[in-house]
Amino acid sequence: MTLNRSTRLLTLAVMVAFGLGSAKAGASPILDGGVTAGEYAFTIVDTPGETDYQGDLDIEAVHFDSDALWDYLAVTVVSGPISTAGSANTILYRTLFYAQFAGPTPIYRLLLELDGAAADLALEQYVAGHWVDAPLSPSDYTVVVGDAIELVISSSALSALPHPFQFAGQLDDTGMDHDDQITGTVPEPATLALLAMGTMLVVGRRRAA
Repeated sequence: MTLNRSTRLLTLAVMVAFGLGSAKAGASPILDGGVTAGEYAFTIVDTPGETDYQGDLDIEAVHFDSDALWDYLAVTVVSGPISTAGSANTILYRTLFYAQFAGPTPIYRLLLELDGAAADLALEQYVAGHWVDAPLSPSDYTVVVGDAIELVISSSALSALPHPFQFAGQLDDTGMDHDDQITGTVPEPATLALLAMGTMLVVGRRRAA
């Protein structure tokens, strides 16, 4: 029996829903410093129309995805490319992005420092009431900056991360301007996989129309 395209996609979606695939369905995000429609499985949109922010440091949305080995995070702004040297009123001439991942209590926080072409990432874990450096080697992550910040980090480096988790992020101009903040809840990997499959089904229907 030959299955048509829609039936094959629906069958694959059911397989994911029942946990028969160990990784996220569909392709993982491409780290090219940009985010295209449907590239990430889940998105938290920031408050639109904020004032007194530079467009290149005004968060538009934060995007999330995962597969068997990696967790993906991207930050898009109202108008890129993202400044890597702070704002016009900077003090340190660099841009910082803070993020915190939490369940009932804070679990991880990261600090990404952008200084021109350099991008340095530090990761901390909340242990017994204290923040301690979490093991992180250069092979555990990759950062690409363009119109968006795209970060991929090894799932093993975030092994204690609960799901779903609360996310809080801040884009910091290291100066006198307002820092932009964003918060939201990120679902568990199985839901991310279903969201990604839903995007594939919609795209498939549009192409077939």
